[in-house]
Parts: sequence; C-alpha cells; structure tokens
Amino acid sequence: MDREVKKEKKFKLVKPEVKVERKGVVRLCGVDVSGSVPLRRALRKVKGVGFSLSAAVCSGLEKFGVSGDALVESLSDDQVELVEKAVANPASVGVKSFVLNRRGREGSLFGSELFISVKQDIAREKELKSYRGWRHMLGQKVRGQHTRSTGRTGATVGVSKKKVLKPAAKKEGEK
Repeated sequence: MDREVKKEKKFKLVKPEVKVERKGVVRLCGVDVSGSVPLRRALRKVKGVGFSLSAAVCSGLEKFGVSGDALVESLSDDQVELVEKAVANPASVGVKSFVLNRRGREGSLFGSELFISVKQDIAREKELKSYRGWRHMLGQKVRGQHTRSTGRTGATVGVSKKKVLKPAAKKEGEK
C-alpha cells in the first residue's frame, strides 16, 4: 500500500527578453502622457481629441503598423512623430470629415490652437452683437439653459427664520 506520489515538474514559460526602453512619461501633441496607458486612451488627454477622433486616428494608423492598443511607452520616436502628424492632419490617415471638430480648410484643431480659435469665435460673436454675443458679454448662459436657480455667482445670503421665542413669551406672561 505504499504509494509514492510523484511530484510533477512545473515548466516555466521563458519569454525571450526584448530590450525595450521604458518611458514613464511621453510628450504627445504637446501634452505629457503616462507611458503605461494605451495609445487610444492617451490621445484623449489632448484637448480637442475625443473618443471618436482618437478611435478614428488609431484605426487609420493601423496601416502604418501602429496599434491603438499599444502602450505609449513602447512606441518609438518615429511612431510618436507619426501619431502627432496624424492628429494634426487626420484626413491623411483616412478620417472622415464628420469626426473633425472644425469644418472647411482648418480640419481638426487641438491644444492651444483650439483654445485660440474658440476665443476668436467668441470675440467675433461679441463684435457682431448677436444674441450669443450679448449673452457672452453679460456673462450669462449662452445655449438656452434656465438661469433662475443655477449659474449664480457671488456670496450667498442666508435666510433668517423668525424667532420661535414670541409664542413662548406669551405663555410666560399668562401665568
């Protein structure tokens, strides 16, 4: 009845070591991005690049061998430069015009260019003295929201309740 339990040898899967330079933070389109996130999510950190544009640019970059699921730290400098060019000119990688945030010649703007463009648009509305321009000048809501209870600025003034002592004083006087 002596049974010997044979211990099975566990084989370890040995992966070939590939030397990849790990970068903690990568500068992508003028924004510092953590290297441990996928490219698809890292592009959304750039102002002016949302979910749809990020997905469209990443699918367009697949032709050039850059995967949207690849970590940003694993991209070479040439690939990072290619991504920046694709974000600056999305039509070059086959992104449709309805995904862009500007129409016409400008294409898609991001970062400080977008910020400056929005400021110029607001200044133009104010100069034309359109309804939207007036609302901007007055500091009110522009897109039709109600303003009765929200969007208030300044210090709040508390509401003081009437003192409850008056009925109590009458009871003491009756005694």
